[in-house]
Amino acid sequence: MSKIGIWMFPEAGHTIPSIKVAEDLRARGHQLIYLTAGVIGQELAALGFETHDFLSPDWPEVAQRSIFRP
Repeated sequence: MSKIGIWMFPEAGHTIPSIKVAEDLRARGHQLIYLTAGVIGQELAALGFETHDFLSPDWPEVAQRSIFRP
């Protein structure tokens, strides 16, 4: 089992494609950690992924970005 960090700018277009890959890796027994910020981190946590903020959660440019709503 490996510990894998996924770090990308918190944009829906960057994050959504990674979810399928992350789920497949997790199903194979790997530990996935998303490094993200704002609402996207909360949404990924709701999908069962471990998340860590690499930016302040209230940083205005990313705080409200979402992968599930416009």
